[in-house]
Amino acid sequence: MRVRLPIPEEIEEYRDSRWRREGTRQVESAYEAEHFIEQTGFAACMTDSRRPGPSLYVAVCGRRDAVMPRNVQKDPEASLTWHLKDELVRRGKVYYAKLSRGKTMFLAPRMIPYFHAIWGVRRAEEQRRLSRDARAILKVLRGEWEMGTADLREASGVRDRHKFTRGMDELQAAMLVVPSQVFYKPKFTYIWTLGVGRFPDALRRRIGRATAVREIARGFLAGAGMTIPGELARVIGVSRPEAGRGNRALVAEGYATMLARGVYRLNGVEFPESGNRAADPFELVKSMALAMPDVEAATKYDGSPALEVRGVFMAGLPMDPSAERDTLVVRYPLEERGWLLEEAPETYYVTDYHRDKPVVLVRLSEIGRDALRDLLSVSWRLACEKAKVRS
Repeated sequence: MRVRLPIPEEIEEYRDSRWRREGTRQVESAYEAEHFIEQTGFAACMTDSRRPGPSLYVAVCGRRDAVMPRNVQKDPEASLTWHLKDELVRRGKVYYAKLSRGKTMFLAPRMIPYFHAIWGVRRAEEQRRLSRDARAILKVLRGEWEMGTADLREASGVRDRHKFTRGMDELQAAMLVVPSQVFYKPKFTYIWTLGVGRFPDALRRRIGRATAVREIARGFLAGAGMTIPGELARVIGVSRPEAGRGNRALVAEGYATMLARGVYRLNGVEFPESGNRAADPFELVKSMALAMPDVEAATKYDGSPALEVRGVFMAGLPMDPSAERDTLVVRYPLEERGWLLEEAPETYYVTDYHRDKPVVLVRLSEIGRDALRDLLSVSWRLACEKAKVRS
């Protein structure tokens, strides 16, 4: 029996941020779900904390210890996840299907070619790799392009429900067929279509298998911070040796460091040491901010570190000599700043230099993680707006 290595707390906190396992960042809408999938690259749909990897259900719950209840029909978080899944299928901006080992997964469009290189079935291989039932279903869909479950079962001649389900699972795993809509009235049914109809460029792109495994490993490590033995293999459904080759390719190019056999850690990110954050409080800010889209680490002309969104200042250390030590300056609406200063003067303040600017200064020793993340989210939004105006 294999013993699962413990994951360091600083890595768990990094995953909390990247995989939205926090109450302040939980997914509540289809737009947020699409953004989450685009950021992670790929995510399971209804898995909970007992399985590794990013999960839409866990992101909806907003906590790392989320466990699927036995009666999912009456659970509001499971119901919301299911509703979001249906909405994402309808919108068609991310790929959704049962992939390896029958697990339902979402893929960001940029990751589709890599998963297809591993699991996809080319037309020339269909006779050899697909069952007769799967080929019969596929033939009908290629003629009709889109069809509901009952009509497709009748038209294909695969009338036995179990055989039809197995055939559809085959076609989804081969990345040939995807659901395009779901209806609950007058009766529950999926509408099925060809995957190439929704994502033609991504599914026609040719990628080598070794390259595909390396890029999937890169996507996983970017969100996980560190991977332990067997973790990547379980998430994407490949063998441990093949997952290991993907991770070692990242080590060879300097993207990761191999700490021990099967243990790989992301390079280029400073993970805050658990229980010892005061040594360099800006590193915690940096790790949170870099998890947000388009944020980059930068250096101001005085040599101090800063964070930018497409070249627009988002957060950094103040240059004003009257600012206190271990202070962060972030963008904040002028019309709302007075309320913030009045509510928590021990945490927030401004100097004369910053008084007329849409920013606020925060004492990092006085602010909690959730409040800091909320503050950075506000600053990120304002920086995005200014970057958009510039462009």
